[in-house]
Amino acid sequence: MTFEAVEKSFRMVGMEARGEFSELGESVPALAKTMMERAAEVKHSTGIEIALFEAKRGEGHRTGRYVVGLMVEERQDAPSGMVYVEAGGKYVSGRAPIEKVADLHEKAVAWGGEHGFERNLSADIIEVYHALEDGEDVEIFLPVKG
Repeated sequence: MTFEAVEKSFRMVGMEARGEFSELGESVPALAKTMMERAAEVKHSTGIEIALFEAKRGEGHRTGRYVVGLMVEERQDAPSGMVYVEAGGKYVSGRAPIEKVADLHEKAVAWGGEHGFERNLSADIIEVYHALEDGEDVEIFLPVKG
C-alpha cells in the first residue's frame, strides 16, 4: 500500500444515518443498497460511490453520523430523503481492495503520523469505491490538519 498527502474536494448526494461505530460494517452496506436503488433520482451523478464518516474521537464516542451516496458534478437540491454534501481539505490517502479496508485505515493513520501529519478529528473520513472487473477497491481520505 502506498500513501500520499493530497488536497481534494468532494460533492455528493446521499442518504444520511447515525449508528454505532462497531456496527458500521453491516449498517453502511445496507444503507448503500437502499441508496443505489434510488440512484436514478440523483442528477449529474458521476456514477462513483462515496461514503463520509464522522471520525471516532475516543473510546467513549460510540455512535457517529455517516452518509453514503454518489459523487456529483455540481451543487444541487437533493431528492426527498437525501442530502447534498460538500467536503474538502487536506487528507492522507491510500487505495486497496475493499477486503483490506480496516488495514488500509490503520496503515494510513500510521503513515500520516510518521510523516508529521496530525489527524483532523472534526472533519469527515471519506471512502470512494472503485468497481473493478474482479472486485472493488476503496480509496480512503483521512482528514489532517494544516
